[in-house]
Formats: sequence, structure tokens, C-alpha cells
Amino acid sequence: MKGKMAIMAAAALLQLSCGIVFAADAWQADIKIGVQNAEIRLVVGQSPDATDGIDGAYDIPALLAGDIQSCLILEGKEYWKDIKSSSGNKTWDFTVESELAGKDINIKWNPARVPSDMKVMLTDMNTGTAMDMRSQSGYTYQNTGKRQFSIKTVNLEKQ
Repeated sequence: MKGKMAIMAAAALLQLSCGIVFAADAWQADIKIGVQNAEIRLVVGQSPDATDGIDGAYDIPALLAGDIQSCLILEGKEYWKDIKSSSGNKTWDFTVESELAGKDINIKWNPARVPSDMKVMLTDMNTGTAMDMRSQSGYTYQNTGKRQFSIKTVNLEKQ
């Protein structure tokens, strides 16, 4: 019995240490989008074992309803979460839509969740406004209809 427990403990420690090795290449950031009391969350990120296409283990399809609707566009389909491969520069496109015309829409994120070895830019494609997601934590605009956004990464260490 003691031998079995020792093997199980060693296996658990090995799994934990393997997870730590991959953690350096993996990241994800939550993007919270809200209007009045409604909020939705999108998740973008990268992982060494993900692909740039649809991954059942990482990507979550969107169900759109309510006062705020937002989704990432992946292969022409709507998703709430999209984790891409760790290699190369990446782009995530998403839309934001609400029936509440004239209300402020807030997009928020935690800059500490954005990797320090990358430049990650959020761009409002309707206005051209761009911001560095490591130096800013949000963006607010007045709702005038459906809006397009893009998040782009540039790996600073591989330039």
C-alpha cells in the first residue's frame, strides 16, 4: 500500500512539474464587456498544445442573447473563448452589439494577464483607436450599433 501511494505521489508531482514547464508559454486574458448591469466575458490566449483553428479542448462556442452580445470570430463561427498556438504573432477578431443605443459600453481587462514578452494591441476597427493592453486596462465608447474589434500580438523576443 505504501509503495502504491509513493508511485501515485510521484506521478502527481511529475504532472505538476510538467504543467509548470508549459505555463511559461501559455497565457490567457479575460475581456469583460458590459453595458449597464449586463456583462459578457471573452477569453483569448495561447498554449503550446493548441492550434490556430477550432480546438474542442480550448475553444468555447458562443450563445448570443441579452443586452450585450459579443463573440470572437473563428473560422466564420462565434466563440466566447479562443486559445491559439504559442508560435508566431496572432490575431483575434470580435464583435460587440447591444440594443441599448446611446449607452456606454465598457471593455475591461487585467494588464497583468497580458504577457510581458509580447506587444498586445486592441483596436476599435470602427474608429481606428488602438491601445496597448499592457499599459491600459479598458476602453469605453458610446453604443451606436455593432462594433468590430481586433486584438493582435507581436512577440517582442522574436523580432
